[in-house]
Amino acid sequence: AEVDIDGDLMIVASTHPQHLTLTRAIDVAAAAGKAAFSGAVAVSKAVTTLGGVLSASIGTGDGGETSVNAGGSIEVFTEVINENDEINLDSISPAYAVSVAVGITGASLSVSAAGSTSQAITEMEINSSVEQASVRAADGVHISATDNVKLRTDTKAVSVSLAFGLSIGVALTKSQVINTNTISAFIDDSSVTSDQQDVVVNAFGGSELLPEATTTAVALVGAVGNTNLDAIYRSDGCDDENECGPSISASITDGSQVLAPLGGV
Repeated sequence: AEVDIDGDLMIVASTHPQHLTLTRAIDVAAAAGKAAFSGAVAVSKAVTTLGGVLSASIGTGDGGETSVNAGGSIEVFTEVINENDEINLDSISPAYAVSVAVGITGASLSVSAAGSTSQAITEMEINSSVEQASVRAADGVHISATDNVKLRTDTKAVSVSLAFGLSIGVALTKSQVINTNTISAFIDDSSVTSDQQDVVVNAFGGSELLPEATTTAVALVGAVGNTNLDAIYRSDGCDDENECGPSISASITDGSQVLAPLGGV
């Protein structure tokens, strides 16, 4: 393929995802009598996942010849867009359990348990590239890949247990945000020339991870609450973010020739 234009050339792949998963669990139990037992259990789980490939490129990398000549600038970029500080992936899962037991003459026992789990997970490949191509621009070449995804999870667990006797309330929450996106911008086996401006290859990871959780347990005798928050930004297939971290790369590889006589690289 051969492209020859007088002005600017822009090759763009972008997405502005907005996904919400909402689940609710409510359980209310009451008992009364000479001896009374009441139990309520509420469990809620919400998972929001975003995956796929976002790619913009010049050249196919399959051995074919691609030539592009522009009288202006050339831009090749991919971007996961976050506008006006909006949430891209939102996962919300409240759980409420209420148990009341009233024993008129005998003992009463009330047990309530609420559990809530939320996950927001993104697993994307975000790539911008020039592969096996000849590219020339008068006013600069810019190759960039940007991840601005914003993930949030919100869990709430409320457990209330009341009895004229023994009451136990348990509330557990887990809120987890995971970003395993791969972000790459590269020039591979290509000739890239900018006559007057810079050649820029840039990969940027600017995502926000926002896990939130609220745990409330109320009981006359025993109340237990536990909150677990995780914000994980790592490469796919890595179990320890402290060892490998996120996958973000910008490179010029495999014998590519990059020239900017009046600019920089």
